[in-house]
Amino acid sequence: MRTRTHRGGRIGLRPDRATLSYCQRARQAYKGVPVIAGSVEASLRRLAHYDYWSDKVKRSILLDSKADAVVFGMGEEAVVEIARRLDSGQDVKSLRDMRGVAYSLGASETPPEDSLEIPSFEAVSTDKLAFAEATKMIHNETNPWNARRLIQWHDRQAVVANPPAIPISQEAMDAIYDLPFTRRAHPSYTENHPRERDDQGIPSRSCAAALVAARFARLRLTRDERFSRGVRIPC
Repeated sequence: MRTRTHRGGRIGLRPDRATLSYCQRARQAYKGVPVIAGSVEASLRRLAHYDYWSDKVKRSILLDSKADAVVFGMGEEAVVEIARRLDSGQDVKSLRDMRGVAYSLGASETPPEDSLEIPSFEAVSTDKLAFAEATKMIHNETNPWNARRLIQWHDRQAVVANPPAIPISQEAMDAIYDLPFTRRAHPSYTENHPRERDDQGIPSRSCAAALVAARFARLRLTRDERFSRGVRIPC
């Protein structure tokens, strides 16, 4: 599939299921360093999900990527909090209390008691009605103000998805997107890159309805109108 992030706009330069490849390479390059996955692919696949390439229901991306955790949603504040905790010497398990974080438990670990259990991977991968029920339950728990923690069993291993993060304030959003980002492609890109922007601001962020519900909850965040330059950047 052609995307605007490919070098020169060409296709075939990014691996399918890129998160799996990138997590593997990160572990090879930085042994012993926690690997936290995020962005659209990891967010949408934090629990068992339908994979169009293989036409099958796949396990949580946490298990196949062997990431230590997934941050779903935008994660502007989560990434800073994670960096601070790890820098202070806390281990990766300390992140399990954070909103907008999903993680897998070991076979001998006990899931949190307040979790809402959705149909297991084994059920949703063999029963369409179970898959539909799990999808409905996940959708119902996307409101950050009343969402419950979800748990889904994959054989003897549980995947836990905490409630979504509380949306950042307009002031925080303004502060983040006023940082001096260069909006330039990586120096290794020698060709004109379609994602480069010289002077466009980010007045708001929103996504197609289905993606919003699955990744961020049904919300749209907007910057102060003083910072809006008439450009809507998809998240």
